[in-house]
Amino acid sequence: MATRTCIGIAADVLQQWPEARVGILLAQVPNQQSKSGPVAKYLSNLKQEVVRGVSRDGITGNNFQDLRVCQSWNHVFSTFGTKGMESTIVRLIGRAAMQGDKLREGKIKNADMGKISDPVDLYNCVSIETRTPMGALCLNGIRGNLVLRYGQQGETFTTLGRVEETYPVQPGDIVYADDHSVVTWLWNYMDAKHACIPRPDKSDKLVDVIFFADQAEENAGDAKLAIETLAQRIEHIGGRVIQLGQLDRENPVLELV
Repeated sequence: MATRTCIGIAADVLQQWPEARVGILLAQVPNQQSKSGPVAKYLSNLKQEVVRGVSRDGITGNNFQDLRVCQSWNHVFSTFGTKGMESTIVRLIGRAAMQGDKLREGKIKNADMGKISDPVDLYNCVSIETRTPMGALCLNGIRGNLVLRYGQQGETFTTLGRVEETYPVQPGDIVYADDHSVVTWLWNYMDAKHACIPRPDKSDKLVDVIFFADQAEENAGDAKLAIETLAQRIEHIGGRVIQLGQLDRENPVLELV
């Protein structure tokens, strides 16, 4: 019988961040970047809507850092042994806010939030909408169990897209790691090359992906809402939900089906 993968939060992380929550969604999704058709249209419309939503909420390129979620994750990242790096949610909201500024000023007709792949574009939209950082890893890139924990002396991390650069992991860094290596560095900052969703291809092949929604502090994002929203929309890109769950102080471990 095959051993099932478990995902957990280490006790010392929960001791420092007792309100930490991680939403988990295991899903099968096509690894594509749709350039035409209903999926491409859906994602294009969704990107425009999330930017308009940020603008309607009065969030601009000048004040987005005042949001509770941005302040929270800037605080989290200030505890790491690095400088000049910030949570994905800060970068995403900042970009959406600046695109909204340009729309209001009439400098552009449509917001440009970029294209990576259908599953990444979808969770980035949900991340902005719910003000919660999100990420994803391929299940077949995980070896053994996965845990959100502090870094260990001597560990290193090779970043996605920059495989020639290896960074030392500091004991104060929070990482997702499997039984063999660090797979996401600085909580939600960057995925490892061997565990990330690969470049989109033109096949209809489905890949098993673990999506995450991270919340470090109370009222700074909503991991439950984010992951449930993503689960409701995954079918719009041709995916299907396999399992939903949440990690927190009361339930620090989840076994994948």
